[in-house]
Amino acid sequence: MFGETLISIISIVTPFIFVAWIITTSRDRKAKKEHPNEELEQGIRDLAKRIENLEIIFRKNQSKDR
Repeated sequence: MFGETLISIISIVTPFIFVAWIITTSRDRKAKKEHPNEELEQGIRDLAKRIENLEIIFRKNQSKDR
């Protein structure tokens, strides 16, 4: 009797645990994929700021030479 009840409970609970594991794993993978993208976006923004600063410096030097 107890064995049959235990098997019934396990057979009902196992699919839900499996689905929860799949969802957790997919969220973790998605988070890991998004994190490098955020770093890349930040790097591109920093590079754009540096280019703007170099353009400003270049214009100042050009105006001094005239």
